[in-house]
Amino acid sequence: PVRGADTSRLRSQLERLFGPAAVLDNAAWWRPMGALAFLRDVGKLHRVNAMLARDSVKQRLTGDGLSFTEFAYQLLQAYDFHHLHVAHGCNVQLGGSDQWGNICAGLDHIQHQHRLQQQQQPGEATGARAW
Repeated sequence: PVRGADTSRLRSQLERLFGPAAVLDNAAWWRPMGALAFLRDVGKLHRVNAMLARDSVKQRLTGDGLSFTEFAYQLLQAYDFHHLHVAHGCNVQLGGSDQWGNICAGLDHIQHQHRLQQQQQPGEATGARAW
């Protein structure tokens, strides 16, 4: 986690490159969400086949292997990007080549959420049906 003086240094570096920058702690949106809610709300939108097809995952599977934590991290980063997109209007992620699969997972997550919102019928959000 980035904290204290690290946050100030990171913000300063970002502002030199991009102008005004916010450095947020993702614990603010992760703490209230439990593991079951995460699996229900985030995990259901991602297919394991698509996650396995990412080059970064394939490379690790042919090498020393991949822990479940490393594999699932793309979902965590996907939700981070979704939250930043919805709550703060963030439209761009930066990362190294090892982050490419996670960045793509974030874009996929936002597209899934958008499709769900487009498909939702009036009253469906509350469980009510429109007849």
